[in-house]
Amino acid sequence: MLKSLEYQFTELSHQEDFQYLGRVFGTEVINNTIHVPAHMGTGSIKRVHLSDGLQVVKWDTCLHRPLELIKIKSLPGNDKIFTLTYSFSPVTFY
Repeated sequence: MLKSLEYQFTELSHQEDFQYLGRVFGTEVINNTIHVPAHMGTGSIKRVHLSDGLQVVKWDTCLHRPLELIKIKSLPGNDKIFTLTYSFSPVTFY
């Protein structure tokens, strides 16, 4: 089995966390978009600011390796953020 990529984050809506996701893929964020390098898969991950307090992160990817998303607890006193995740995927999350 291929070793999975690991991405630890507090909130994907934070610019620094999204920039770090780009580094996980070994690439830069350009125009709020991460283009998956060919050796890792295909597609892109785009962060869109819809209105004050509302952002969408659209994953349109097919990866050659599993990706572990590890959500780190926010520190007390930080803004409370609600995250809704929906997936159209041929494989299951576990």
